[in-house]
Amino acid sequence: MRDELEPCVYLDDRVARLPLRWQLRPVPPERLDELLVLGDRRVGRALYRPSCPDCRGCETIRIPLADFRRSRTQQRVWRRGQRELRVELHAPTVSPDHVALFNRHRRLRDLARNEQDMPIQGYDSWLVQTCCESVEIRYLRGRQLVGVAIADLGAIAASAVYTYFDPAHSDLSPGVYSVLWQIDWAQRMGLRHLYLGLYIAGNRHMAYKLCFKPHERRSAGEPAPEWGRFER
Repeated sequence: MRDELEPCVYLDDRVARLPLRWQLRPVPPERLDELLVLGDRRVGRALYRPSCPDCRGCETIRIPLADFRRSRTQQRVWRRGQRELRVELHAPTVSPDHVALFNRHRRLRDLARNEQDMPIQGYDSWLVQTCCESVEIRYLRGRQLVGVAIADLGAIAASAVYTYFDPAHSDLSPGVYSVLWQIDWAQRMGLRHLYLGLYIAGNRHMAYKLCFKPHERRSAGEPAPEWGRFER
């Protein structure tokens, strides 16, 4: 277990505590569902839950799949993505093309915060190695890989771990389309929720998550709060 204070990667001038709990054995789907309800997220073979000493800015956000309806804007994104993008499912993997696209997305979307590019070993330990059932979703425009999403599967829920895409194809709104595709995919599997990770009000990169409605949010910290539903 790693547990120490560190600069927050989401909010400037904040201190974060994200204790990593390394999983020595695979996490069964039913247990993953329980942990997602409690606010857990996965990175590599570890699980974590924000436990920051002086901040409750992180809120876990999920979509109740039986109730979700696309907005008009989302319906336009969906139709265009259906026409122009092909989707493939694979086991999570690493390649020079994956890593180059990942780093291009971080640089051009201003997500790197002056960090160095992710090396292939770091990509493997963060997005390929896993402690549960995980899948890689590839988005292709013709033969070109334009986006990748990593998702985890529980027994009754799915969790969107990370999505990255080529900003040169932003005309397709690939980030929004990826969420819409994962919602549709999870609905077809008969799941109850799709978890979208963390929403942080002060981080502009998280704002898009509020556009998927209805949704439910749960703030970090102890004692554990209840999930709240947001229709608007």
